[in-house]
Amino acid sequence: MVALYRHATGFPDEYKRAYKVVKTVIINGSAKAHFKDIVPGDYAVSAFHDENGDEILDKNFMGMPKEGYGVSINPERGMSAPEFEKSLFKVKEGKQTVTIKMVY
Repeated sequence: MVALYRHATGFPDEYKRAYKVVKTVIINGSAKAHFKDIVPGDYAVSAFHDENGDEILDKNFMGMPKEGYGVSINPERGMSAPEFEKSLFKVKEGKQTVTIKMVY
């Protein structure tokens, strides 16, 4: 699951609040998500490896992810969810690539 956010609301794991969501597959340890019809502006992306297919980022009793996850800009991993502001990048006209390093 890969989600594109325009606002901090719901970031990084409330996918129903995302601007756009893409389900993709992992092939040879990599996945690609393509978002279409995106207007220029500031965005953040979050992704998680939905290992059990329930479309939810599973967490342990302390709220830490039990499935692989990552966000744009790849901020340092901390004890809380990544911040929207630290994950923002600018979208310009044309194609753009954002690489996310997944944490397992």
